[in-house]
Amino acid sequence: MKAFLVAVVVVSLFAGAAAAAVAYSFVLGETEARYQKLLDDMRAENLELQSRLSEAENTVNRLRSDLSSLQTSLQTAENRAQQFSERINLLENRLNQLSSQLEA
Repeated sequence: MKAFLVAVVVVSLFAGAAAAAVAYSFVLGETEARYQKLLDDMRAENLELQSRLSEAENTVNRLRSDLSSLQTSLQTAENRAQQFSERINLLENRLNQLSSQLEA
């Protein structure tokens, strides 16, 4: 009888250990599935953020190029305005000389 009780206890312990192992495996599987989902979500978000960053960098580069072009155009316009101003001064001086000659 004592051997039977020992056998029952051993079988019960084994069954308990097996049940605990199954439960642990289930919990581990669930945890791994949640972890994998989080990892997949983070990878997808990372790709989206990288895409947005690339678009922003392209926009910045385009705006820098536009700014450089505008600065060049502005410098050209300022140079031409200076040339026109100098030309106007020369023409006014010439006009004054001619007026003086006509009056004399």
